[in-house]
Amino acid sequence: MKKQIIVITGGTTGIGFACAEYLLSLDYTVIITGRTKENLDTAVFKLGENCVGILSDTSSLSDIDELVLKIKSQFGKIDGLFINAGIFTASNFEETSEELFDETMNINFKGAFFTIQKFIPILKNPPSSIVLNTSIVVFKSFANTSVYTASKSALESIAKVLNVELADRGIRVNIVSPGGNRKSNSEKVRNE
Repeated sequence: MKKQIIVITGGTTGIGFACAEYLLSLDYTVIITGRTKENLDTAVFKLGENCVGILSDTSSLSDIDELVLKIKSQFGKIDGLFINAGIFTASNFEETSEELFDETMNINFKGAFFTIQKFIPILKNPPSSIVLNTSIVVFKSFANTSVYTASKSALESIAKVLNVELADRGIRVNIVSPGGNRKSNSEKVRNE
């Protein structure tokens, strides 16, 4: 039986890295993405055999196109896609800049939206699976998270639509909404 192939965006640290480790322990082939070569090389070295790293910025549609082409040419089809790349920068609603708004939405929502869209043609179906990493913020309110919350809520909403639109192709769409330690207002959290 051929190994299942899973793509994890933002797989160099945190939840994405931990999921890659787990899937590799189950003998999957795992492809991770990252925005910086240093982080990507370090993660692939730590993850070892059966892990492939591809430099890709989720906020760039041309990077997403290139990512899909590389994976299609090397692997053909994939069994699953974990949309994990994301950022969080704490900011009071009234002080949130357009730059922060655009960066957060471009990575957390726009990038996720188009990554899914562009990967659908190379998902094995049936069955295949898409998992979106959202956040506890879609259920519980925290100060200084308005843009982040909006971006993760948008993912929750699109997942519902995708479950309707992709069901007849045997593509399941699931959501994970982890919670955890909140960082102080001065810290940034990135899954790259």
